[in-house]
Amino acid sequence: MVFALIVIPTISGQPIGTWCVANPKIQDPVVQAALGWACQQSEAYCSRIQLGQNCYSPNTLRDHASVVFNTYYQQNKNQPGSCDFNSAAVITNTDPSKQLYLNSVVFSYESSFNKLR
Repeated sequence: MVFALIVIPTISGQPIGTWCVANPKIQDPVVQAALGWACQQSEAYCSRIQLGQNCYSPNTLRDHASVVFNTYYQQNKNQPGSCDFNSAAVITNTDPSKQLYLNSVVFSYESSFNKLR
């Protein structure tokens, strides 16, 4: 019997990587305009945030924008400015799929979940 060990690089238990998320310091109309622009680039960028799709919830402007911005960024990260969106987005080293954005404050999904138990 042969066992394989797969090692994923981490820092403090978090996967190493970069993600592009909505900038919490930018006003909603700027984020909305950037989201609209990104969706015009390809339907694929916005398909995951449609009702009934896996990234629809939470149904907030910033959460939807973060999904779209990051999808665009991951496909274009070798291009300069691929996570700018007229300053509506920022690069983070924290995996946004592990967090919820509520009232411009980022709460850890895990700690929020644990409080509900």
